[in-house]
Amino acid sequence: MLKIQQPTEQQPSKKETLVLGNLLIVDDEIMLLKLLERMFVDMYNVRIASSGEEALQLLEQGFVPEVILADQRMPGMSGAEFLAKSRNLVPDAVRVILTGYTDVNDIISSINDGNVYKFLTKPWKNPELLQTVRNCFDYYNLSTQNVWLLEEVRLQNRNLQELNDKLARRNSELRELNEQIASNLLQTIKTLSSLISAGEMHYYTNHAQMVATIARALAKELALGEETTSSIVVAALLHDIGKLGLPERVLIADPDSLSPADQTLYRSHVEKGSQLLQSVSGLERVASIVVQHHEACNGSGFPLGLDEGSIMREAQIVAIADLYHNLVYRIPEDVYRAAHQPRSLVQPQALTAHRQAEARKVLYKKARHFRLDVFEAFMQLIKDGTCPPVQIGAILNDPPLPFEMADSETGQSPTSPIPAPANAEMVSIPFSQVAVGMITAQDVYTVDGTLVLPMGTVVDYHIFQRMREFYENRSIPLRLLFFKIR
Repeated sequence: MLKIQQPTEQQPSKKETLVLGNLLIVDDEIMLLKLLERMFVDMYNVRIASSGEEALQLLEQGFVPEVILADQRMPGMSGAEFLAKSRNLVPDAVRVILTGYTDVNDIISSINDGNVYKFLTKPWKNPELLQTVRNCFDYYNLSTQNVWLLEEVRLQNRNLQELNDKLARRNSELRELNEQIASNLLQTIKTLSSLISAGEMHYYTNHAQMVATIARALAKELALGEETTSSIVVAALLHDIGKLGLPERVLIADPDSLSPADQTLYRSHVEKGSQLLQSVSGLERVASIVVQHHEACNGSGFPLGLDEGSIMREAQIVAIADLYHNLVYRIPEDVYRAAHQPRSLVQPQALTAHRQAEARKVLYKKARHFRLDVFEAFMQLIKDGTCPPVQIGAILNDPPLPFEMADSETGQSPTSPIPAPANAEMVSIPFSQVAVGMITAQDVYTVDGTLVLPMGTVVDYHIFQRMREFYENRSIPLRLLFFKIR
């Protein structure tokens, strides 16, 4: 019988060498031992021993059999005992027991203690014995080859694990980089949004946040995806970025009442805003929406007079939300000019309801300015009462924006936006009556126009302490609007 000898560490070549297999035969009956030796000597490299003790000496001297053929009933050390001890010296050898007895206990002992592969009874049939020994060598070769294959698999797995670890580290680095980019982008959006809010004193409510809220509700009604909705929300927050720096007379006046020169100045805000946003990495799509939010499907819009087929649906969503909020919550110029503190103005609920009804009439008159699906979805929102008449909470804190705002000290969201209580009304109270747990019903600004708290903030201990500091410095109004449960 031939065997394939695997190259050792000292012989790294993968070339295989054909050699005779090693067979150890152990039997105390000398005649049988010699008979067995003659039977296998031409096929294998045979060593014989007449006792278990002699066989162990051969193993200790360095003979490494692939197959061991041992008699069970021998004086002194039994075959099972020898095979059990041989496992410490040649653990991979395939073991066969020969016996003239059929004692079940012997069979069980041999299998359990000696790790026996085959159990044969005497007298044996030569063809059966020859085939059994061949099978033993085949089993040995297969087992050792499996060991080699398993080792190769382990090596490959180690290499793969190293590659996976490197890839995981790289992915972690990329995630950190993306998170940093997203954080930087969020900070940019927040900064720009704050600048816009500081200049929007001619609205009863925060115009940018309200337009973003309405636009998001409309995107949801149209079943748009999260990524598209995020772009719409950011575009709605920043759609008037180009108005920064415009004279107050242009900002507070009805655009249709402006002089030709001021009309040109007003219309320039769209392209200026888009150019500014184009320069911010990550806001390119937002810039494309912003530049089109005054376009109309009938070609009457600006700056390019595009037709329906050329206008992005996202821009149409921002446009109709922008128009609606202007119709309902823009402070009339005469009211604005007469007010000592325009930011403290509150539109009466009856007037809000009246302006909402008038806004619906205007929208129907301008229906051809919008795509049919956008117009019908928006009117359905109004009909269902799900188009928010007032926004409770900062839009940047709400999904689907792929960002999270967190306080640098606490790690928590700086505000806790909640839905407006169904049975709530707005009341104006002095700061001395403000208490933890109240909900702001207005955006709270400092005297220099910095947003301190957005509408819908639940006042906790830390927020209350911050508000008190501003109040003591006379930086916020002496009276504030809060929601009161009826």
